[in-house]
Amino acid sequence: MRGQFGLTTLIIFIALIVTAAVAAGVIIYTTQTLQQRALQTGAEAKERVSTGIEVARVFGYQFDGSTLNNNLQKVTVVAPVVRLMAGSQPINFNDFSILLTTENGAFYAISLTTQIPAAVHGILEGGNVKLTGFVYQGSVDVLNVTINDNATCRSINNHTGAYLEAVGGDAPCYIALNTSIIDTPMGLDESLKVLEEMRQIGVSLPSLLVGLAVRNSNVYIESGELYEWRFYIKDGVRPEEKYSLQIIPKGGYPAQIEGRIPTVLQAPFEDIWAK
Repeated sequence: MRGQFGLTTLIIFIALIVTAAVAAGVIIYTTQTLQQRALQTGAEAKERVSTGIEVARVFGYQFDGSTLNNNLQKVTVVAPVVRLMAGSQPINFNDFSILLTTENGAFYAISLTTQIPAAVHGILEGGNVKLTGFVYQGSVDVLNVTINDNATCRSINNHTGAYLEAVGGDAPCYIALNTSIIDTPMGLDESLKVLEEMRQIGVSLPSLLVGLAVRNSNVYIESGELYEWRFYIKDGVRPEEKYSLQIIPKGGYPAQIEGRIPTVLQAPFEDIWAK
């Protein structure tokens, strides 16, 4: 009996040791896994917080579709001046989403990741803008875009103008920039007329990316660069109207500002970031 009791005790003791060893292994594995996940999550959070842009100023233009007009008394081109946040990695312009809302209920959602080219790119030189091309599919110098989607093609209007040509209808269709305007100095009025023609062919919210200080002419905004992003909104924002502007990079920190259009618009363009 004593021998059996001693053997049973030994078996139970060994089982307890094995169980404790297995449990310890599970705890160590779980701790390591959680630590790895915490480190990964922390790195992702740090990257998200440090990736983004900041708004330096916001200009408003009174553009009536053909010229700048200080009697229009509404802002039809909203133009934030943007740069990277300190420590941010370069950001692809196609990875931005822009939301503009007004206190009167207007809502504008802008994205460059569409089948139709929604933005043109240019560089400011000597007070004039030199266009490089459409911002489209990873480039800023695309001159011709062919579209093979019937629904998209049917939304495009046939157009032949001074700056753009478009043929819509059944696929394939196309949109092309006039090569004569590429790298040619354009005044402010003329550069905005390109946006009016884009609106005429069916781009609902066209925009113009103007590099004010650019190190590399590509589809990324990089450290040290300064861009003015001009969004053409035909209906416009009226004097004294409050607005909210959000510029949201994919996987990054959004820039958000709120402002009010001045009571009287005295010049064709002016600073509209009034608190």
